[in-house]
Amino acid sequence: MNTDATRGQAGHALMSLNALRGVDPAKALPNLRLIREFFGMIEPDDPLERSEAWWELCHLCRILSGHPQDPAALHWESTIGATEKWCTKLS
Repeated sequence: MNTDATRGQAGHALMSLNALRGVDPAKALPNLRLIREFFGMIEPDDPLERSEAWWELCHLCRILSGHPQDPAALHWESTIGATEKWCTKLS
């Protein structure tokens, strides 16, 4: 599963998360859902880190959907951290 395409997509997801972190949650949420769909499409034999990143991203989406006025900074950081861990595992 550690193909160049998967590494590229994981890197793109990480860059997108970093770029969206400062965006209004209402505007960021559709893009976060696209990233979440990408995580969900990764084959099951992908490293465990992907599962952790996917769970963190789902959690962030729930937080922003229910309380968009909440800055949720900690949730952004944990999602980005889990995605960074996944990218490192793919390297």
